[in-house]
Amino acid sequence: MTITDCLEIQNQTLRILVALANKRTERGEEREQTFQSIAKDWEEIADDEAAIRALKIENQHLLDILENKQQKDKLPES
Repeated sequence: MTITDCLEIQNQTLRILVALANKRTERGEEREQTFQSIAKDWEEIADDEAAIRALKIENQHLLDILENKQQKDKLPES
């Protein structure tokens, strides 16, 4: 995995958080409260061991997909 790959995963995560914030804002929540609410949600997830395991599994799944893609890219074309 390259630095670029790591940054892309992080960028995707940030896009998800912004999309979530935008969705909550559309429902009428104040933008600042929305980000505070999301931060609180993440704190609750961090306190939840099952959620942490699920996030680790999802991250490993993303890493596996990336590794498989890299291996396919290395295969000679037939």
